[in-house]
Amino acid sequence: MKMSDQIEKLLPELGITYTREKFRLERLLVNDHLARPDSFQNSRNIISNQGMKTEWNLLLKNLRYVQDWLVKQLESSPKGYWSTQDGKVSLIIDGPIPINQLTFKPSTNSTTPNIIVWDKDGDERLSDEDLSVPFHIKGNRIIIDATWIANRVTKNSHPHTNPFPHGSLISVPTQFNLLIDPPISLISVKAHNALTGKSALLPKEKKQGNSPRHSNRPVFKSPSQAIEVWSSEVEIKKVRVIEHPIRIMPGVKIYMHPSASLIFRNRVFIEGTKLAPVSILPLKSDQTWGTVALHGAQTEGSIINNLNIKD
Repeated sequence: MKMSDQIEKLLPELGITYTREKFRLERLLVNDHLARPDSFQNSRNIISNQGMKTEWNLLLKNLRYVQDWLVKQLESSPKGYWSTQDGKVSLIIDGPIPINQLTFKPSTNSTTPNIIVWDKDGDERLSDEDLSVPFHIKGNRIIIDATWIANRVTKNSHPHTNPFPHGSLISVPTQFNLLIDPPISLISVKAHNALTGKSALLPKEKKQGNSPRHSNRPVFKSPSQAIEVWSSEVEIKKVRVIEHPIRIMPGVKIYMHPSASLIFRNRVFIEGTKLAPVSILPLKSDQTWGTVALHGAQTEGSIINNLNIKD
């Protein structure tokens, strides 16, 4: 049910409640704007029973207008553009609608891709900073299992006269560059409105878009990662970077070779106890080793209990 319909159902009871309001005139008199001599009589008419009903009906009319406008916006067809160059696919997401189920139709001589990544750092090559994007093959189509949205920015071209002093929020064309290995040749790209499922073919046009903001990234379900368990002695012989969750049991000793380092880039659960702490030790007492670190946002939620570190 629309919000305006819910409010309209409440109006009869609200009108009865309003007739019991004894202090409406006092509220009028202490309002500098409503109590001005040139507007006082109009203000008195507004606070009458009939005047207030008129105001409520005007509110409902405006609310229905906003609702209809909002529905029209959210149910519109997805808007965007695409182009290719040197194996890179550029997607321009435009308008307020989130887009999902991007469907690539490759040419008949194209090979099936092994990996598709968002070129997050913009270096036009596969690198550690890039984000792998899930996809699946359906017939001769490649379907990207992610949702994309244009940047939102604040626009305030008339700060002194704008009724919204902090500006209004608008969407701007935003460019996502995809690297596909091996490269493919595309015939068409179709997108879906992520809210309604309505689809539309995106035109092929060489346009420029804004770089995605720091918090604007494709949204998709990450596959659950199995937790690796360390329950016995572990030797770290060089720099070891661990990308998946780790659980380290009580009493485990981790021996570090000279110059060895241990970097956790996902959650780590160190479950040492007072009687059986987890220990990180040099392989030999006279040798030095590098570092142990938790690095990156994926380590959020890590828990460390009773950890002894000896350098």
